[in-house]
Amino acid sequence: YVLPAINKYLRRKEIFLPEVTVSLACPVKAGGSRTAFLRGRFKDGKVEPLRGQGSHMLSSFLQTNCLIELAPSPARAFGEGEKVKVLLL
Repeated sequence: YVLPAINKYLRRKEIFLPEVTVSLACPVKAGGSRTAFLRGRFKDGKVEPLRGQGSHMLSSFLQTNCLIELAPSPARAFGEGEKVKVLLL
């Protein structure tokens, strides 16, 4: 949320991270009333969530090249091959 503000302050043309819509490489359990952002690895046109998604688990950032945005969905699992929005880092 801070990066767009910094980019705007620096008068950059692109203030937001690039977005793509791609398929999930494996199923993901997600739910709740808030949007979830998972660390992921985008490769060969698919995205795979990484292990260690807890806020205290920083080691997964070493392999992360994107954030997977999962819309709010009560008790819903996202299946393999389902299209999701990805923010490229």
